[in-house]
Amino acid sequence: MENFSRYIKTVLAGMVAVLLLLGCFNWVIDPFNRNKKVDFGLPKEAVSSLMNYQMYKILQYDSPSIIILGDSRSDVLRAEYFTDENVYNFSYGGGTLYEAIDTFWFANQGNLKAVVLGVPFCIYTEANSVNRFPAARQVTRNPLSYYLSPLVTKSGVMALLTKYTGRSFKTERPEMSREQFWSHQLGPGTSMYYDMWSEPKVLKSRLIEMVEYCDDHDIELLFYIPPTHQDLQDKLVEYQLVDQYNSYKQTINNLGTVLDYDVPGEFASDRDNFLDPYHCTKEAAKDIAADIIGLLSKSRN
Repeated sequence: MENFSRYIKTVLAGMVAVLLLLGCFNWVIDPFNRNKKVDFGLPKEAVSSLMNYQMYKILQYDSPSIIILGDSRSDVLRAEYFTDENVYNFSYGGGTLYEAIDTFWFANQGNLKAVVLGVPFCIYTEANSVNRFPAARQVTRNPLSYYLSPLVTKSGVMALLTKYTGRSFKTERPEMSREQFWSHQLGPGTSMYYDMWSEPKVLKSRLIEMVEYCDDHDIELLFYIPPTHQDLQDKLVEYQLVDQYNSYKQTINNLGTVLDYDVPGEFASDRDNFLDPYHCTKEAAKDIAADIIGLLSKSRN
C-alpha cells in the first residue's frame, strides 16, 4: 500500500511538473501575443493567426471606432488601407456569418461608430452554422486555459520551427499552380458551398437583431458584398441557385446600406483582378477600402 501511495505521488508530481513546463513555455513564447512580455522576433502573426484566427484577433483587439467583419473576402480589406481611420479587421479566413455576428457582440464595447459586414452569398446559408468564436473567447479569457492549451503549445513550436528553419508549416492555400487552384475553387471549392446551400432563417433573424441594435445605438452598419469572378457567378446557373441568389441580394439591400461588387461586367471578367474566383487582388481591395471610407465619411458628415 505504501509503495502504491508513493507511486501515485510520483505520477502526480510528474504531471504537475509537465504542466508547469508547458505553462512556462507558453508564457515565454506566447505565440498569440497575450502577455507580450518576451520578444524573440518570432513570426507569431504569420503562424498563430492561421492556427486560430479567432484567438489571435480577439487578443489583439483594442476597441477601435470601425471594425470589418466577415470571412477571408473581408480579411483582404487590411486596416492599413483605411487611411486616417481607426479600423480593426476582425474577419477570419474560412469564417461564417455566425462567427461574424458573435464577434460583433464581443467587439461592441462602447467605442464603435461603424461596422462593415461582408456577406458573400456562399456563407449566407443555414447549412454552415459553424461557430468557433465562443471556444476561442473562452481560452483567451481564462489565463489558465490559455497557458495550458495544447493549441498554444503547438503554435509556439511551429513559430520556433518557422523562424529557425525558414520553412512555412502552415499555409492558407494548397501547393498547386494558379490554374490548378482556380479549377479547384470552381470545382470542389464551390460544390462544398452550393450543394448544401439552404435558405437562412435563424441566421437572418440574428442579422436583423444586429441591424436593429445598430439603428438604436447610432452605429453605422454597412453591408459589403465582395466581388467574384464571372466564372464563379456562372456557377449559380449550374447549381440552380439563381432565384435564391436574387432573393439574397434583395434581403441584404432591405437590411441597410450595401456596397455590392458581385456584379457581371468588365471587372468580373478580368482574371487579373482576382487571385482566384473568390478573392480579389490587393489593388482591388485598396480601391474597395477607399469606397467604404468615402461612403462612411459622407454619412457621418
